Amino acid sequence: GDFIYFDPPYHPISKNSFTKYISNGFSEKDQIRLRDFVLELSKNGVNVMLSNSDADFISNIYKKNFEIIKISAPRAGELGVQLEGFVEELIKDAGYEFVTKSKFIVASNALSQKLYTKQFQICESIYSTLDNSHYCQADFLIFNPKDKEKYIIIECKSQTSPGSVDEKYPYLNENIKAKYPYKTIIRCSSG
Repeated sequence: GDFIYFDPPYHPISKNSFTKYISNGFSEKDQIRLRDFVLELSKNGVNVMLSNSDADFISNIYKKNFEIIKISAPRAGELGVQLEGFVEELIKDAGYEFVTKSKFIVASNALSQKLYTKQFQICESIYSTLDNSHYCQADFLIFNPKDKEKYIIIECKSQTSPGSVDEKYPYLNENIKAKYPYKTIIRCSSG
């Protein structure tokens, strides 16, 4: 028979969970509609597998009609945060001082010390995103007044499964070549 795997936007497990997969979000009502669709497919002989978060809401809507198997798997966003944390520690160890992005340009023009900031809007993108954002945000922007290249951008990308960085990297690379105003370092890591 047929087999279908669903990987929908995951239901949040905390108020800080990433939920911006699509512009209008994926609500509990959408999760229930998906569950009903999966149930209908299953009743018609289709083998179905679905992944989601380990939220109580998800367990409650599936436990009556489906077998739930819990697995431990780090989320890509969590690994990305770990990679950024590692890179930030290296930046600090190299003697850079953190400045908020709202004060970064003024500070880099006024001070003669090594500085860095995070998630800094650096240019308009050659691509648009689901939330209609047309701007690139650098994971890190560092400033060293003693270097020939005073500003350097550092981008962190985490590879957790086929289809993450290997699909995003060409777009990032094209953006860097076409739009980024400073030399850029890309730090990739596998999960």
